[in-house]
Amino acid sequence: MSVTFDVFRERIINANTEEEVKDLMKQFRRSRENGDISEEEESNLKDIANRQLETK
Repeated sequence: MSVTFDVFRERIINANTEEEVKDLMKQFRRSRENGDISEEEESNLKDIANRQLETK
């Protein structure tokens, strides 16, 4: 996994609000479009973000 993936993962896990998680989801989608993260990493981040949203 890339450094960018690790940063996003930590930011999602530490997000305090649903809005923060949703904003991070938008950011990592843009990173995927720019080629900063792989499709697999994007999918993993979506899973992590969705789990976080369930707890908010």
